[in-house]
Amino acid sequence: MRDDSLTASPAVSVRDLAFGWEGADSARVFSGVSFDIQAGEHVAIIGPNGAGKSTALRCIAGLLKPVAGSVHLHGVDTASLSRRELARRIAFLPQSQGLESTMTVRELVMTGRYPYFTLFEPASSADYRAVAAALALTGVAAFADRRFDELSGGERQRALLAAAIAQEAPVLLLDEPFTFLDPAGQEEFSAVIRRLRTRRGVTVVTVTHDLARAMSDGCRVIGLGGGRVVMDGPAGETMTPGALATLFGRAIASPAPPAGVAAPEDDEALALPPVEASVAESRPWRRAALTLLAVAGLFVFVTAAAALIGSPVLPLGELFGNPSGADANLFLNFRLPRSVMAFLAGSSLALAGLVFQALFRNPLATPYTLGVSGGASFGAVAAMQLGVVGAFSQAASVQTSAFLGALLSIAIVYGTFRMKRRASVTTLLLAGVGCSFLFSSLIMLLQYVCDPAKTIHTLYWMMGGVFATGFADALRIVPALVAGLAAAALLTRELDILTLGDENSGARGVNVGRVRTVLFFTVSLMTAAVVSQCGPIGFVGMMVPHACRLALGPLHRRLVPASLAAGGVFLLACDVVARTVVSPAEIPVGVITSLCGAPFLLYLLSSRSRA
Repeated sequence: MRDDSLTASPAVSVRDLAFGWEGADSARVFSGVSFDIQAGEHVAIIGPNGAGKSTALRCIAGLLKPVAGSVHLHGVDTASLSRRELARRIAFLPQSQGLESTMTVRELVMTGRYPYFTLFEPASSADYRAVAAALALTGVAAFADRRFDELSGGERQRALLAAAIAQEAPVLLLDEPFTFLDPAGQEEFSAVIRRLRTRRGVTVVTVTHDLARAMSDGCRVIGLGGGRVVMDGPAGETMTPGALATLFGRAIASPAPPAGVAAPEDDEALALPPVEASVAESRPWRRAALTLLAVAGLFVFVTAAAALIGSPVLPLGELFGNPSGADANLFLNFRLPRSVMAFLAGSSLALAGLVFQALFRNPLATPYTLGVSGGASFGAVAAMQLGVVGAFSQAASVQTSAFLGALLSIAIVYGTFRMKRRASVTTLLLAGVGCSFLFSSLIMLLQYVCDPAKTIHTLYWMMGGVFATGFADALRIVPALVAGLAAAALLTRELDILTLGDENSGARGVNVGRVRTVLFFTVSLMTAAVVSQCGPIGFVGMMVPHACRLALGPLHRRLVPASLAAGGVFLLACDVVARTVVSPAEIPVGVITSLCGAPFLLYLLSSRSRA
């Protein structure tokens, strides 16, 4: 709900605001920008391209940090507010730039309630009422259960507006909101804004190039040009030919309001609809506990069943009838630890792939996208080729070196990302690709200059396999898996919103930098733990999460446990095939996953091309 303690005047106060991008050209986009906006007022910010209109809006929303000046909302400095607190006070609708999401409209609008969610509580009746009211107010209730990526451009814009309205913030910022809307849609959109102002007292700030629309909506107009405010006043009085010529640098006629009939003022659209009891969610902790028990039960069943398969097949009667016999020894000391290792490794890789696909908003992202596999492989190959043993056994030395190599890769990639102020997930991705090439080159150099006999061993390790000689090997994965699972499970709502992009995520109240850092490190360490034990096993982290997403939809509260279970079962099945198809010989399990993954990748690429 809205914070009734907020003072009324001024709703937005901007003082001496200045902003500039880092780089060789350090010229500021704007400086010395000051203005006040009263509660319930509608202000349109206009100006030529490159004047900093959208940038100023993002500074007000707290999505960009100004180099000087301040922004106050109802007397509170935005710099003192957390992202979640800020999202309760200000909602932001960014420009639509090809956003794709498989969420339904209702699920998308529910993301607007994120600032009010608590960690272990479900969505409340108030949340459902706010969503229902936003759907009705924007006219998207009729297609609330359709997928967002199936909508037209205008329908998408209205759905995104509904999500912003669901935040119930007293200030609403709109960046080019009339994009993709036909004239009738623009009238309906304007009518929604008028109702928000007159009936709910919402303060609206719009960035627009549509001077006629600003005139028709009776806005106060602020003109930005040359890095400063050059126009401020009522639209009808301020937008004279002379003032517009000064602002845009060329003669422009005073705009005439567009002809059209405004959408009817519907009081019912502003009412909060009743919420049926059936929509109430179960307690998240209870659902999580039941899901965890189901995954644990599946783990016990499939690992035990897989351990019975092989050459020879182990009959259950013999195991129970002679618990100290050779078959029982083979089952307990060799096959079962290997099955446990395969399940845990597959679960880790699938969970890592799920998180990376959400962070990159790309189904082709894998746990090895950020160069973690390359770093771990380099560490392991260095230990094997150079004979680094020290106080450890050779196996422990290889595992430790692989883990340290993965940490080095993480440090390089994340350090590169943090060095740039305007770094994006694309920067992170490219840094990972570059790091992978670097470590691949170093591995080839070691193989070229070192003992050829050792090179054969390193080549086999790099094909990927389940190298478990006891439960101790399998259990080394558990701490990293627990950390990665905890991070993903506690941040499922954040993962949902991150798929909408950084700007939408920040506007909803997600601390994008902090969430990305936590997920990046925990999931990368989880991947490093698997690679240090099993070598690089490809495609699990790409195939399994994508298949789960196709089957279960985009919400991560379902995808996290599903990927955990499906990844474990998939790699366990691949390991059974690897050790039985040419028995008594064995195929590296990485070969099996690649044989499955390559056709899947081609299918995925072709389906995306058709889309």
